[in-house]
Amino acid sequence: MSEQTERFTLELDRYYDASPAQVFAAWTDVDTLSTWWGCGPDMLWNVHVWDVRVGGGVHVSLDFDGTPFEVRGEFLAVEPPTGLRFSFGDDGEVVEMRIEPEGEGSRLYLTHGELPSDAQKQMVNGGWSHALGLLDKRLASRQPNDSAATTSR
Repeated sequence: MSEQTERFTLELDRYYDASPAQVFAAWTDVDTLSTWWGCGPDMLWNVHVWDVRVGGGVHVSLDFDGTPFEVRGEFLAVEPPTGLRFSFGDDGEVVEMRIEPEGEGSRLYLTHGELPSDAQKQMVNGGWSHALGLLDKRLASRQPNDSAATTSR
């Protein structure tokens, strides 16, 4: 009988004063994504590949405490303007993002699953919490006519 290793899941939600299409665009437009997605102050992901289609690639990197850190994955689901799901790394981690209209804005639900330890979950929580705060600032600074178009790299 094989021993099962406990895995951990991080779940976060945030309200944004922006439409679901605008929030979705902030996740799928590489130029916008590059302004807010990171792990902490001065630690934004460098987006090398962000091919937003089922089967499309994910390749990001950053400098983590002086050490280059690189992650690859694949988009598993793309459902404009309400959600994305993608693998993140080669150890089974999956990130899922869902957007629902709420009042005049949107509620974003983020799940980062299959984390190997509680310590990793806490570290990932810090990174995502920082990133989602930057996303709020990015959405708040948008122009009223900002497009909801998506672009990939």
